[in-house]
Amino acid sequence: MRVRSKGSASFARSWRFGALAPWLFAAATAVAQEGGAPAPQQPPAPATPPAPARPAPRTNRGAVANLPIADVAQYRGGLAGAITAASAHFELDLAAVDLTADPLLLVDGTPITQADLARQIAFSFGANEIEQFLTGVLLRRVKAELAAAGQPVPASPITEEEIKNKFEEDKKVIPQMRGMTPEQYEKAILEGIGWPRYVEFQRQQMEFERFFLPDPPEEWAKKQRELTKALDDEEAKKEAAKAEEARKAKEAADAAAKEAGSEAPAAPQAAEKPAPSLPPAPPADLSFIPAKTWELLDEKTAATLKLNFARGNTLHPLMRGGLIGTFRKKLLATIEVRAGRPDEPDVAIVCGDEKFAMKELLALVGGRMDDHARRVALRELVNLRAVDARLAKEGVLLPEAEGDAKLREWRKKYDGSLIQAEQIVAAYGYNSIWHFREVFRRKQSYRQLVTVNLTDDKVKNHYDGAGRVFFEGGTAIGQLLFVPGPDKVAARAKIDALLAEVAAGTRSFAAVAREEGKYPDSAEIHSGALSPLVRNKLRSVLNEAEYTNFLTGYSFADEAFYSAKEGSIIGPVWRDLVPEKTGWYALHVDRFFTTGSRPSLDDAKVRDRAIDDLIDVTFPRYVNEALARCAIELPRKG
Repeated sequence: MRVRSKGSASFARSWRFGALAPWLFAAATAVAQEGGAPAPQQPPAPATPPAPARPAPRTNRGAVANLPIADVAQYRGGLAGAITAASAHFELDLAAVDLTADPLLLVDGTPITQADLARQIAFSFGANEIEQFLTGVLLRRVKAELAAAGQPVPASPITEEEIKNKFEEDKKVIPQMRGMTPEQYEKAILEGIGWPRYVEFQRQQMEFERFFLPDPPEEWAKKQRELTKALDDEEAKKEAAKAEEARKAKEAADAAAKEAGSEAPAAPQAAEKPAPSLPPAPPADLSFIPAKTWELLDEKTAATLKLNFARGNTLHPLMRGGLIGTFRKKLLATIEVRAGRPDEPDVAIVCGDEKFAMKELLALVGGRMDDHARRVALRELVNLRAVDARLAKEGVLLPEAEGDAKLREWRKKYDGSLIQAEQIVAAYGYNSIWHFREVFRRKQSYRQLVTVNLTDDKVKNHYDGAGRVFFEGGTAIGQLLFVPGPDKVAARAKIDALLAEVAAGTRSFAAVAREEGKYPDSAEIHSGALSPLVRNKLRSVLNEAEYTNFLTGYSFADEAFYSAKEGSIIGPVWRDLVPEKTGWYALHVDRFFTTGSRPSLDDAKVRDRAIDDLIDVTFPRYVNEALARCAIELPRKG
């Protein structure tokens, strides 16, 4: 039995942990993503404008997309992007798969087993548990190192009451960063993870933090603040005395000049102000901080930290968090961390000489895996199997070790930057680096395939033609028709009937979207009407991201910007992202606008960006075509 149908795969609620920093546990379910994953920055707007249809209004805000495009097909030079169009999209429905069967299904005759699915689930949804394991390993290694060197090993126990207090504090901050309400955040933790799991994870993270940056004893800190105040008061007296001496000296000079009948001497030119120095600090016994902390810090940061402690100051949470993230990254850099290889089916993660057993990881993850999430993981697995077959046939599929090496190189690009690799991955829509890892390897393999035969003309065609609206900072306006409902067949019949009215001229698409559509209103969409949106923002509004594009093989935003005509209708396409947004979608593109300017492709950085974009928007199509070529069958019973 072939499992091809007009349905597309379901999406699981995407659990994101630690996107702000590796040490921070921040639940972000789909309820946190209702406004869409944060989109990467739009490329800077560009040069060589076409003749505008009307003069651009004056603005002090820099280049904005305000030049209407009279004929988008002509503007693109007759080129369309090599992306998946809704009409050519291969949809895969796995609803008929028995999730208790083993094997689950066959892809070109090769079985996908329960063990295969378990591994996929572990890395797609187990990032929180993996981070907990790694944190534990690092802490044990540092403690053993201190003990072996005869140094004191600080005790850093964490109580559940402390975790409750942290949870309440997190509710005031994290939901705002994630676009959630405090109630949604609490629900995400209590229902999605469960309080016992949350407590255990936080205990590991908080113990790691307390070990390296313990709070000073209360009485000690109070004494240091008293000593600091005495020092500051003494310093203030000295400064006041100097000022008084200078005042008296000036008065004496003025009086002497007046008595002599001469002009008062000119005031000496102010000397150049010396560079500000650190405030004074009293002597302090910092033995409560382990020696390893100072080893992991650069000289300047260590001096600042010692000063803060010596003056009895409390570290700001952002400073503390940043330091802990740095400690963790430096410690991980000294130890080999890898996923278990295919020939190690019982191993999930290897960290140094410690192994995290797959069964342990699955026991922790399994409690929150419903059938919906399992089908998503299965869909990911089917996609990976399909694209592997195609890449292997082309002779470009990277081995795991080489893929991991390229991933390490990619992550290094973000070392020391304001935005870390983990945050980029979250913006792409993946749950973690571990989730991203498998798709990254396939995408890098595809990049090799594309770049081998990539000519200047091909890059120019993508930049000047197919992607022109995007590269000129373009925006699109239109309307979205959304017919919700878990009953896929009934919802399809309804959207088909509505689109038939539009085709017959009975009602306009805008009227149908306004009167019949049920998509939740937001700042960017109201009663189905979309405000002018750049491509990445349109992706975000429609809950699209790199991950969803890989999973489904399709993007409304990409079709709109790379091939759709003005006045065209895209879809309908089935989407199952979150319950309130499950249903059939159709997008009507009204008009495109542009800034009318773009940088030259002669700039190497611009060319690299064009190549990256070409790969980003064509990879999902490549995967979807590979999926369409596969024979996907249910196992025979008996």
